[in-house]
Amino acid sequence: MGVVFVWNRLLMGVVFVWNILLMGVVFVWNRLLMGVVFVWNRLLMDVVFVWNRLLMDVVFVWNRLLMDVVFVWNTLLMVLCGLDC
Repeated sequence: MGVVFVWNRLLMGVVFVWNILLMGVVFVWNRLLMGVVFVWNRLLMDVVFVWNRLLMDVVFVWNRLLMDVVFVWNTLLMVLCGLDC
């Protein structure tokens, strides 16, 4: 009985220390992963922001060009129709 009791106490102590060590490792690992995910999300947000700004600029310039083309085309048509009439 005494040997079993001592053996069980030793095993409980080993399991307790092992669990504490694993919890520490998991805690540090989770903190590192959270840091990596945070930095990754910040980088992605910056990339998406810049990409959206570039796309908005391209669309803006494209719309301005199309408006200019339509304006010139309408002006030519009005002048030609005015000459024909």
